[in-house]
Amino acid sequence: MTWRFDTVLTSGVDCSGRVGAEWRRQRFDWRHEDLVDPRRTRESTGAFTGVNLSLPGSGLMVSPSWRWQRLEDDFPPLPPWPGLPEQPLEQPHVHEQPSPAIALSWDIRPGRLRCEAHWARSYRAPTWIELFGYRGGVDGNRDLEPEEIESRDVTAYWRPSEAWQLRLAWFVSDVTDAILWTPNSQYTSRADNYGRMRAVGVEVEWVVDAGRFGRGWGNATIQDTEDRGDDPIYAGHDLPYLPDLQTALGWQVETSVWTWGVRWLYESASYRDRYNTETDRIPSRSLFNLSASHVWHGANVLGGNRTGLTCELLNLTDNDVYDVEGYPLPGRSVRVSLIFH
Repeated sequence: MTWRFDTVLTSGVDCSGRVGAEWRRQRFDWRHEDLVDPRRTRESTGAFTGVNLSLPGSGLMVSPSWRWQRLEDDFPPLPPWPGLPEQPLEQPHVHEQPSPAIALSWDIRPGRLRCEAHWARSYRAPTWIELFGYRGGVDGNRDLEPEEIESRDVTAYWRPSEAWQLRLAWFVSDVTDAILWTPNSQYTSRADNYGRMRAVGVEVEWVVDAGRFGRGWGNATIQDTEDRGDDPIYAGHDLPYLPDLQTALGWQVETSVWTWGVRWLYESASYRDRYNTETDRIPSRSLFNLSASHVWHGANVLGGNRTGLTCELLNLTDNDVYDVEGYPLPGRSVRVSLIFH
């Protein structure tokens, strides 16, 4: 339930925002032959508010926000021996925390140059897969605690002409009780809480419109990740599965009938484990994707007036680099989608 408002304060400051509350209940049932498990439930209650304060003519806007959330998880612990029935909890696990945030923006040259800064403190509850696993290689961990996250970033948007757009951002993120996946046997992995982590980086994005020659876009993220936990074995090491460099480039050309596209994705090498074992590194990889799409205007079988067909060839070179032990990247794939409007 949300209430939105828009008003002008006595000082001439424009004020808009929203206030609301939310409630959610999730249920997870897992049935085994000859066993009846206790029902697993998560109840989430929250309240939130946010406002935008702007002074007309200045281009400045301040946007503070606040969220409070309470999670009540009723998950039975794993039995001490496989095959034994699960015993319900006497009291559910309760997680409660506020999440404040603030954003500052300044339109230095409206439509051409804009700067933003953000700060936020939040937390992320474990997902169902992290808690209960997935048959075929992922073990559940019902003792997981939510991640506590504090993030900051500064961003600049520049549009020197109608054909060019550029975004440059610096970010830093600190995570307490970080949840990471680690192998716990030869062919299975499990998520665990691993103390404090930090990621610092720079991100750049660009878009260019070349008229009849097409439209291009790209982005690159350069980051430095560090384990800042108390365990001296891992302190100062890189975080697993987070490459130092990630890039993507794409180009799309429209013809009279079809729209053709190509996309290149690249990730530098990264580690699979917290100890940063050289023999267990994920090598760098490049993926090439091709696409072709066409749109028909006119009545379709669902009564709409627009139909789109998209055909994609993913991972053109059939790169099968292994990410997690036993699970490679999908090989060369074909994906076809038909969308009715």
